[in-house]
Amino acid sequence: MPVTVHGERRDGGEPLLIRRDGPDPVAEVTLDPANPGVPSVAGPFPEWPSLIYFPATGCDDFTVKWEGGGWEATIPFVAPSDIPGPPGVSTPAG
Repeated sequence: MPVTVHGERRDGGEPLLIRRDGPDPVAEVTLDPANPGVPSVAGPFPEWPSLIYFPATGCDDFTVKWEGGGWEATIPFVAPSDIPGPPGVSTPAG
């Protein structure tokens, strides 16, 4: 049964972009267990190599749906440039 994945910024609803197939990221992907992205290396579980683009530090809402069910979760994300380094060490932000 296919599963649909969608994410958006909590502070404005801007969609998170997900790249699964091809060069262009999209706002929503459908994952079909009958047609996984690659052969499974972790046992009987289908796998889909993917990237999610987080535009900035903040909270992001994810929705996963399938026929008859689904779940939602809020995931906090901290951009590497917002993580302070040790004293005296320069970070990309300055």
